[in-house]
Amino acid sequence: LLLLIFVMAYFLMHSRVGRLNLEKNNLELANQNAILEKENFEKELEIRNKELSTYVMAMIKKNETISQIIELLNTKQTRENSGYFRQIIRDLSNIQDDGLWDEFEIRYQQVHNKFYEQLQATSPNLTTNERRLCAFLRLNMTTKDIASITGQSIRSIEVARTRLRKKLDITNSEVSLVEYLNSL
Repeated sequence: LLLLIFVMAYFLMHSRVGRLNLEKNNLELANQNAILEKENFEKELEIRNKELSTYVMAMIKKNETISQIIELLNTKQTRENSGYFRQIIRDLSNIQDDGLWDEFEIRYQQVHNKFYEQLQATSPNLTTNERRLCAFLRLNMTTKDIASITGQSIRSIEVARTRLRKKLDITNSEVSLVEYLNSL
């Protein structure tokens, strides 16, 4: 009888150890799965950021080309053809703006869907242009690139950045605007 009790205790203990090992393996697999999901999410986010950056660079190139054409037309303008050239220049200027911003914001929201919500929650008084500037800065774009895309001077973008810091209430000079936006 005593031997039977020892045998049963041994098998019970052995099955319990087996169950604990199985649970441990399941936890390890779940942990590895979570790590893989996080890595996949980060890779997908990186790919989407690259696509967004590529799109922005294409916008920059397009705007630069249109600006060069406008400059060329301005130099070739005479009294006889000034009305015609002015209309072409206006049309080209409209091409620079038409739909690009809407498309950019749609693409940006697909990649960073929570960013605008958090930005709106922390600073509801931002204008559309200020929100757009925040998006460009969060993509680590330079002031020169932002100026090229928006058709503004570098100085205008610098002033806009300063005003944005004030509106976002970033008083600590050690915190950069880009760091603050990336933390949202």
